[in-house]
Amino acid sequence: AGTTVSLANTTGRVGEEISLNWTAPNLAKPVPAYLMLSFDQPVRFSGDGFYALLPGDPAAFGISWESDKTRAIVPLLESLDLPAHLSAAGNPKSSTGRIDVFTRLITDNGVEFEQVPAGYSGPLYAEIAPLTFSVLVRKGSRLSQLRIRAGSPNLSNNAHFDLQQSERLVDKDLAPDQVKNGVPVSVDLRGDKNGLIGFRGKRHSGVIDVDKPRAHPAVDFWEPLYSRSDKLILDPGEFYILVSAEAVHVPVDYAAEMIAYDTLVGEFRVHYAGFFDPGFGAPSAGGTGSRAVLEVRSFDVPFLLEHEQNVGRLVYESMLERPALVYGQDLASNYQAQGLKLSKHFVMD
Repeated sequence: AGTTVSLANTTGRVGEEISLNWTAPNLAKPVPAYLMLSFDQPVRFSGDGFYALLPGDPAAFGISWESDKTRAIVPLLESLDLPAHLSAAGNPKSSTGRIDVFTRLITDNGVEFEQVPAGYSGPLYAEIAPLTFSVLVRKGSRLSQLRIRAGSPNLSNNAHFDLQQSERLVDKDLAPDQVKNGVPVSVDLRGDKNGLIGFRGKRHSGVIDVDKPRAHPAVDFWEPLYSRSDKLILDPGEFYILVSAEAVHVPVDYAAEMIAYDTLVGEFRVHYAGFFDPGFGAPSAGGTGSRAVLEVRSFDVPFLLEHEQNVGRLVYESMLERPALVYGQDLASNYQAQGLKLSKHFVMD
């Protein structure tokens, strides 16, 4: 009680010292203090002792000051030096997307998020926006992943259909006219034997340490959702974990990516972490029956979903060669043979 902290100057310039006026009578023990800075334009930081906040991000203790402004862009530890025939694309890791942390890769002089042009040589940055939960990250935390491409490995509609016929990419029968820009994936709104169909994120919950798996009680962060007449209304601004009605299969000679936002299926985002690795759902890698977990957020208006409604598309691309390590078989894979599943950070009761 009685502790006051104020700034001698409320504005500053790069390189200038900032002076604090500090009054703390009868202070029995140290207390945390936060100095918050806001900027009208993106800036770069170096050093320790700060964390990044972007427009709308939750701040410590619910502080809302200048919450509509950009407050940092984060430089990554890695850089790239690509030859002229290789390009790359970024994506949040599965465990990042499932806690509603929106990350986007940025390059110097880039014109698109998540895209690294062929021959790029230079540093990488990330836009990091935790939308529902507060998260703790530190130097070395891994939030994003990179996929490097040679040429244009995407398959045509006919090639997608042929692969669906031979490998059963999604576990349902499809006609040729249903396979456009990838194979369709629908949502399961009937659920398991208890009728559980998904989870909705709880706002104003605790902090998630992104480097601590199985350390957070799910009940503190998630509200379970149960089947009601095979329908679900997505409320704007809310985050949902749902699951595909179909099992999904990525043959070991291919990789896949879920299209995050497709106006043909609705005004909502269905996936943040869209990369599916070779061998996901493959019987030979112990993945029989693997479902696609959906990270869903509606835009602007409520949206009604119905059971087995198409919500996304999986786009497949050819690998240059069969990988030495296959998802689920030779790697420590958290989501092989998954059904409805939260990220690795949580423990269920």
